[in-house]
Amino acid sequence: MWRLSKVLRIASLPALGVACLGTSCIEVRGIAVSPGQIAPVDSALAQTVALTQRLGTRHGLGSYTDPEQAHEQYALCMARESLFVCVKAKDREVQLRTYVAARFSASQDSLYRELLDSLRGTFDSARVRACNWQLERPPKPSGCRSSGA
Repeated sequence: MWRLSKVLRIASLPALGVACLGTSCIEVRGIAVSPGQIAPVDSALAQTVALTQRLGTRHGLGSYTDPEQAHEQYALCMARESLFVCVKAKDREVQLRTYVAARFSASQDSLYRELLDSLRGTFDSARVRACNWQLERPPKPSGCRSSGA
């Protein structure tokens, strides 16, 4: 029985690989904060980092060094298992990237929604938007697509 279980697990790996080719095995969500005249971007970044640390810690995330941290200039990255959250300033905005290696679970989705709602409460809902994260290759930095895109 144990042997059959092991064979089935090994046989399922190619199926998973094929499935990942047809669809994304990583789900990425972004949040953009446009502080405008309310606050300078560096002040908004500091507030967002503090909020993300507080909520991330409450959800069990810890400090994480992203392999692209130096290139992307992340001010903060946190992770737990397959959930990653990074914060940076880009194009006069503060941007958060959340991603999971699979699909967002209910608890991971809860953290994303809590971040979005808390940022909307802090900066005004008109200044905070969910965004599509655009991955780029160096030297161009990754980030939220502009709201006009």
